[in-house]
Amino acid sequence: MHIEYLREYIELAQCLNFTEAARRSCITQSALSKHLVSIEKEFGTELVARDRHSVELTQAGHALLQEALAICERWDDARRRVNKAAAIPMLRIGGLLQNPRVLWIVSSVLSSNDQGSVSITCTYNQTFSKPFIDLLRDKEVDLVFTYQDEDQEKKIGDEFVRTPIFDDPFVVVVDATHPLASQKNIHMEDLAEKTLVRLSGPYYSWGWEHIEAVCTRHGFQPKQRSVFTQPGLDYSLVNLQNDALLLSQSALTGQFFARTETHRCIPVSDEDAHFSICAVRRKDDPNAALKLFMSRIAKLSL
Repeated sequence: MHIEYLREYIELAQCLNFTEAARRSCITQSALSKHLVSIEKEFGTELVARDRHSVELTQAGHALLQEALAICERWDDARRRVNKAAAIPMLRIGGLLQNPRVLWIVSSVLSSNDQGSVSITCTYNQTFSKPFIDLLRDKEVDLVFTYQDEDQEKKIGDEFVRTPIFDDPFVVVVDATHPLASQKNIHMEDLAEKTLVRLSGPYYSWGWEHIEAVCTRHGFQPKQRSVFTQPGLDYSLVNLQNDALLLSQSALTGQFFARTETHRCIPVSDEDAHFSICAVRRKDDPNAALKLFMSRIAKLSL
């Protein structure tokens, strides 16, 4: 059945006049009659009783009128939403997608189902072979989540817009026999003579740069031992030996470290001991999906 036939039927049912209903529907009276016959065949019953002097709806006709109004309203709503969605391009996201809290933010935005809301379709660039900002600069993504500090802000430059999202506090993970294991919290200075495990690989490079910058502000250059690991790997698989692993608090979510008695997870109490996570995009990017995504992030309770 054509939706327009139902619209024509609504006009006829409301004015009970074939000539007027045809005029309102911008069709001929004979076309209106033909379409009515098609609807009646569809339902297998008479909907309109007419003679030379009057036009009346049958009981079935009254029932169809109520349903037709609801169907056309839903159809119009569907068209509006489809048209809105058609104007929203696919959003390409890259960066710290292995961070559990970043993943929560992305999934919360994408699952937004407010009445009348437009869906955002995303693809994810999991490339770790180049700096995240270069992904933006080369227009391989529309948005990246990344670490940010004063030194790295210079790398971003004026061509991008940086939006702070949340601060992710440092925690230190050590073996239960480590000298720091008995402390309830530590200061960065406590790490000055300790060796830090550096997780190696492109994904971790900016994070380590920030750790070095925080250490420098506290008056020391960190001793380091590099361990290559894959993004998203359970950190319990990292061989700590007698060294300390400095992580973001959110990185411990669901990790074995949080549940085992063989390791200790100790918060770092210094005010600057955190990763600042931000969303970076190209300045004046006209992407409607990007604007909608960022507006929804602003409404989240972070």
